[in-house]
Amino acid sequence: ITRSQHSAAIVDALFTSPVFRAADLADKAGMERPSIYPIIRKLEQNALIEVVEPGKGRRSSLYLFAELLNTVEGRKVV
Repeated sequence: ITRSQHSAAIVDALFTSPVFRAADLADKAGMERPSIYPIIRKLEQNALIEVVEPGKGRRSSLYLFAELLNTVEGRKVV
């Protein structure tokens, strides 16, 4: 989906924290925060992550890697 040099680090971060905010994902992946937003958009467009809490004011959106949580739990959690 993305040809980012940070792809492996992003995947690791998603598996470490399947519920995250953009800044947290960027920090865990070792990326600059502005660089993470296009990647998040691509992940969202391809239904790999979803917004569980839209951003409001200065607070950014909360995202979820639902398929991972559902697989680990062995049932549909979200």
